[in-house]
Amino acid sequence: LLPDGGVASVRALANSRINQFITSRVLNGLLLGANEQVNGCDCVSAFAAFGSVSGGVHGRYGVNENLTLLAGASASTHRDGLADVGVSPTVALSARYDLVELGSARPFFEIGGIFSPHETVRYRRPYVTSAGSAGGAAAPPAWDYVGFVRAGYVARLTPRDEVAVSADYARGWQRVRGYVEPTSAGNLFAAAVPSGADMVNIAKFGGQYTRLLTDVVEANANGGLCYAFGIRSGVSPVIAGLLPVARPRLADTVFFEGGARLGFRVTERVVVDTFAVAAAGPQPVGRSVHGGLGLRYQF
Repeated sequence: LLPDGGVASVRALANSRINQFITSRVLNGLLLGANEQVNGCDCVSAFAAFGSVSGGVHGRYGVNENLTLLAGASASTHRDGLADVGVSPTVALSARYDLVELGSARPFFEIGGIFSPHETVRYRRPYVTSAGSAGGAAAPPAWDYVGFVRAGYVARLTPRDEVAVSADYARGWQRVRGYVEPTSAGNLFAAAVPSGADMVNIAKFGGQYTRLLTDVVEANANGGLCYAFGIRSGVSPVIAGLLPVARPRLADTVFFEGGARLGFRVTERVVVDTFAVAAAGPQPVGRSVHGGLGLRYQF
């Protein structure tokens, strides 16, 4: 194994761990009302997403005219580059304060967090030797936690139209327990990866538009530019036959997040939703697209 090949394999693994975090962020946004209008009625929704395999429930409850609680729980599995995430449970909670007393156009604020207490992830690390392609793999447990704050402005343009813009800041940590790749004929240069935490700061500026197209069909489109900065990789392995490989330094990057939804009212209180969410950007973000169905009940 050449030193450059070992370093490249570690950088690819570090990129996949950040890519894993971004995909989880996109999926978990569904738990806190991604693709839904800012000011809405109390409801609970069950959903299933594909592109990954994800299922869960989320809802919102108005404590009073100003304060709304949003919460959700899900289980998902997805593949991101060299990271294959097994079934991962996640819970999310936020509080949104909407200054409705200021009229049809006013500011709102939100604070919340998302926690994935246990993920089993199979990390692959391909590399090239003088004899050809090789690689190692192992499946350690990992866990994610994210805190965020948001400030925005929402305007009810007509009884059928709502538009909103917002800026938010999120900070996330992804901890991975240490592991040692098994040595085999296909992995003569196994890596020992100590426990470590990846950290990402993300600032986002975005907007959304919701319109009641007919009495029974509602549409939402949203998107935003994100800036990932202060990215810290927790990958610092020792590879057999090499000196310890330095922790990769990952550059700040700009990427896009977006989504859309079509809701079809079946009865006065029941709505069937079709939706999509996505993220795209240079490494270490990568690309992910997920679509799904939801069944929403309004109180």
